Amino acid sequence: LFREGQVDKAIALMEETIKIRKDILGPLHVRVANGHFNLGGQLEPLPDRQALAEQHLLAAAQIAETALPPMHPNRYFLIGVPGAFEARAGRYDKAIALLTPLVDDAPDDLRKTDMYCFLDANLALARYGKHPTPEGSELLTRKIAHVDNCAPTPSLLEAMPLLRASAVALQGKHGASTAGGANPPAAKQR
Repeated sequence: LFREGQVDKAIALMEETIKIRKDILGPLHVRVANGHFNLGGQLEPLPDRQALAEQHLLAAAQIAETALPPMHPNRYFLIGVPGAFEARAGRYDKAIALLTPLVDDAPDDLRKTDMYCFLDANLALARYGKHPTPEGSELLTRKIAHVDNCAPTPSLLEAMPLLRASAVALQGKHGASTAGGANPPAAKQR
């Protein structure tokens, strides 16, 4: 329905699905978090739905903190997504505050995941946005290229164009070389 332009109908159906999951599974179930995450992800690219996207992404993060064990990869990702959202929305201080502890304190096994690579690249975007330097631009380009090599999951493949577009726009604004050249191989695109 989102692709067909029936945004209001799609939102209503996804919110009804979340409500049903809450009623059946309880409000703190990981499937409820996934529903919020999926809806937030669909809304993020829509400029007039940013507040609703953020609301659903934050709800997913709050549930994940309770529903999943510490440092579970999905818990880590669902908690980090609001920080990534803030980075791409240009709210760099908030993004840095949310993402820095996740990236800096990640155990070694999580540092090998696509989720870690994605959050690390969003943190590089926020740091570059706050302090645009040539070194920061180079680091951002490297981090985005690294995500492309982390065997991204389908949800990550959907988020990468948003991250890449934010990086290219920000780097272009500051006259830096862009992350636009860091595109995933055709085999990894959907």
